[in-house]
Formats: sequence, C-alpha cells, structure tokens
Amino acid sequence: MKYNPNCVMNALPIVATSLGNKFGVKIRVCGSDAYTDGETITIPAFDPKSKKEAELVWGYLAHEAAHVRYTDWKAVPANSKSPILQHILNIIEDVRIEKEMAKPFPGTRNTITKLFEDFVLSGKMEAPKPDDHPAAILSSYLLTHLRSTVLAQACLEPLAELSRDALESCFTAGMVVRLDVLLEQVERLASTGEARDLAKRILKMIKDDLKQQAQQSNQAGQNDQSGNQGNQAGQSDQSGSQGNQAGQNDQSGSQGNQDGQNDQSGLENAIRELLSADKGALPEDFFSRIADEMISKSENAPDDLAYDYGSPKVGILPAGRNTGSDLLKKVRSESAKLSAQLHGIIQAETMSKARSASSGRRLSGPRLTRILTGDSRVFERRSEGIKPNAAVHFSLDVSGSMSNKVTSDSMVTLLDVAKECLLALSIALERIPGVNIGSSSFPGQFYEHNVNCIMPHGQSSKMAADVLTRVHTSGCTPMHYGMWHGLQQLMLQPEPRKILFIITDGEPDDPDAVHSLVKRCARSGIELVGIGIGQYASYVKTLFPVAEVVLDVTQLKKVMFNISKSLLKAA
Repeated sequence: MKYNPNCVMNALPIVATSLGNKFGVKIRVCGSDAYTDGETITIPAFDPKSKKEAELVWGYLAHEAAHVRYTDWKAVPANSKSPILQHILNIIEDVRIEKEMAKPFPGTRNTITKLFEDFVLSGKMEAPKPDDHPAAILSSYLLTHLRSTVLAQACLEPLAELSRDALESCFTAGMVVRLDVLLEQVERLASTGEARDLAKRILKMIKDDLKQQAQQSNQAGQNDQSGNQGNQAGQSDQSGSQGNQAGQNDQSGSQGNQDGQNDQSGLENAIRELLSADKGALPEDFFSRIADEMISKSENAPDDLAYDYGSPKVGILPAGRNTGSDLLKKVRSESAKLSAQLHGIIQAETMSKARSASSGRRLSGPRLTRILTGDSRVFERRSEGIKPNAAVHFSLDVSGSMSNKVTSDSMVTLLDVAKECLLALSIALERIPGVNIGSSSFPGQFYEHNVNCIMPHGQSSKMAADVLTRVHTSGCTPMHYGMWHGLQQLMLQPEPRKILFIITDGEPDDPDAVHSLVKRCARSGIELVGIGIGQYASYVKTLFPVAEVVLDVTQLKKVMFNISKSLLKAA
C-alpha cells in the first residue's frame, strides 16, 4: 500500500492523540461535543476532506491544550457571583496561556491566529457599536486589544481601534486610561492566580469610577439646587431690571447644569449596566463559538471516525546495564543473515536502472548495432530507484498465554521466540539507511500501565535487548492499546512510510476496537502486519490485511523475513 500523506487527516484520533502526546495532554475523539474538563480534551469527529474543519479542530486543540498545561483550575473562582469578573478573567487567562504555549510550541500561535483571521474575514467577528451593551463593548476591547498587542494577532488591530472608540464613547476618558495601564500587566503575568488578581483590580477600578461619578453627580445636584434658589429669587423681583437680568442668568445656569447631569447620569448608567451584566448580556466566549461550529459540522463526518477507547497509559521499563548481552549473542547470527538478505533486496530496489531510449546524451555501445535494423533506441537513460524511507514499529504481545511452550517437549516459550525475532529484525533493519525502528509491548508490566516502551524510535537496538530481559508475561490481551501506542509513535516520525507489526498468539480483549483501528490505518496509509504465534493464533487473519501464522520458531523467522522483504520494497 502506498502511503498517502493527504489521507493522514482520515486518521483523526491517531493524529489528534499524537498531537496530545506532543503537547502533554489527553485527547478523546468521540460523541458530538467539544469541551475540556481540566485534564482531557474531548472533540467530535469532523469531515477529513474539509480544510476549514481541520483548521477549527487544530486551533481548538492548541488553545485547550494550553489550558490543560498552564491553567490552575483551583485559582479560577467556581460559580462566581460576578459574571463580568469571570468574563474578564477568561479573556486575560486565554491570552496568558496562549503566550506560554507558544514558547515550547511556536506553531500554535499561527494555528490559533488562523481562527481569528477566518472569523474576521467571514464577518462573524465585528466591532461593537456605541449603543451596544457596555459589557459587550468592554469585552470586545479587552479581547481585540490584548490579542493584537500581546499575541501580535494583527488581524484584530482594526477591530481593537473601533472597539476603543466605542469604549471612549461609553465610559470616561479617565477610566479608559486607567484600564490601559492595568492591561499592560498582562504581558508579565506568570500564573492563573495573577490573572485572577488582575481581573479583580480591573473590576475594582470600574467600581471606583462609579463611586467617583456618583460623587460628582451629588455635587452637581447640590450646585443645581443653589442655582434654582437664585433663579426663584430673581423671578420674584420683577420691578428691577437688574433682578430680571440675574434671573435670566440663573435660568441659563440651570439649563447647563441639567445637561451636565444628563451626561453624568449616562456614564453612571453605563457602568451600572456593566457591573450588573448577567451571562445573557455578555458575548459568548470565542472558543465556545469554535466548539459550536465543530459540533455543527461533525454531522457531516463519517460515523466511524470517532474513537472512544481512551489513550494507553505508557510505562517505561528501566534497561539493565548489559543485561541483554546473552540475548544479543543468541540473535547475532540470525540478524547478520537477515541484514545481508535485506541489504540485497534494498540494493536491488534502489540501484539505478538503465533503459534504452531514442534520444539522450549517452550512447549505449552494446545497442549501437540496432541502427542497422532501423531501431533508434541506442541511447541509455538511467532512473534512480526509490530508497526506503520508513518508520517501523513492533508491538509485542506479552499476555499470560505467551508463556506457553512452543512445543510440549520444549523449554522455549512463545515469548522467548518473539523476543529473539523482534531483536534480530530490529538489529537488521537499523543497519539500513532510511529505516527508523521502535518497539513496545502490551499489556504493561504494572497494573497502572497498558503498554510498556521497549525501544523508542531513534535509539539503539542494544537498548531493546537490555529492556527485553525485563519483559515478562502477565494479564490479558489489550491489543488495541498496543496498536494505539504504536500508531501514535509512528505518526510522530518524519518518515513518509509507516509500518506496524503486531506479534501475538491469540484473540484480543476487544476485537471491535482493533477492527476500528485497522480501518483508520487503511485510510491513513499506515501498513499493518499481524504475526500469529501458536496453534490458536489463526484468528489473527481475521484482524489484519496482511497476516501469517507460525507454529514453531523456524516458521516464525521465515514468515517474518518474507513479510519484511515484501514491505521494505519501495512502493
């Protein structure tokens, strides 16, 4: 099967979980909802043919992964009595965590920015109008101003300017200036607690401004009352022209005071509306809107894209120092034979091949006699063979039944044979340029782990030998966890061709989960090979597109070699 990089999106759960491993978070692809519980990110499946939907998912994952990594949920007030405080905190914390996320993962900055660019260009995100709810105006300014300045999201700069104009028309110039001073601290926030404290200071500043406006209104009312008394005195003195003139002046002053009170009252009302805003008056969180779009579009996704079996818990077995030397000696001869044979296969596939042509720059001496018969194909052209560029992962079943003997009169177990075969192939393959080997086992050696890492990709097979001496049989056969881990590791490798070997002796605990993963691999171009060991292993042929069953060690090695030979040929 040829690996098609365009089909990788069809393996959404595999890619998403690999991304989760990279970010250090857990990701589930299932159901028709998108949310984060503080530890795990859940997303719905989407249409793999839609680039827009893919951008939604990756942007959402990058943002929510930042929450899981950097947000201290204990510092976030639960069931806050002030919706506006919670709203301000959410905006500030979003900016803070995305800034932190971009340090180890710079690509997340562009991934998230793309979401905002699409919303702005499509008109789904607009600047507020001066007569909008004060809470909506403040929210828009906080969002666009902080993201355009702290996160350098240039697409929001025009909206930030328009939002500021609306803010200045709604609140006092002094309040806007004090707000900007406080927002300068966002760049230096180091924790969720600090973000919460800043949100509280912003809210306190707004409340202080309201008190100041109230005091000014009271003072203006007292001044107006004094003016009204003077006005009444002026109106009662109708006989003297000087009294009339004074009354007219007092009436003008009263009108000016009334206008000022109206302006003052409008400012106070705006702040009161802001502070009393409920969730219905506040704009929906931007990433909640992204989640809603993902959910609405998930209806178009194929039914079998979701995967809800969870992610495997991976354990690391410490490698003993030189404990694998005996195992290395056992497989040295076999690995040398395999290496020589595989090198011959690869050389035959990668060497330049000559062919006849009617034109070219190089004449072929042996073909010159063709001219006598009118055949003009006397030139030689060479085409380069395709070199192997593959990542190969071995997933080894170490369930309890692998402790069975190969034959009734033998002391060698199925696991002994499988270990030697895995190590011999690993050593042989790692000598071939362009082949990247890794291996793992299932179930894990301890109850809290589903999988154990034997050899990470890019490491020496000597390490695998030292670790294999610590691998023992136990438990059942959680094959889907072993496959899931192997697929995750393959998706993280740069090689375009990816091959997963599953070495097992029996039926998996969850056949449906295995079948689901097999379908994903078929869509994504990942090649699967099943190796069944023992007389009860024929079930493996119902699981994998390429599968063989062996009954003893000689058959196992022959079958493994034949399959490796066919897969390693350039596609």
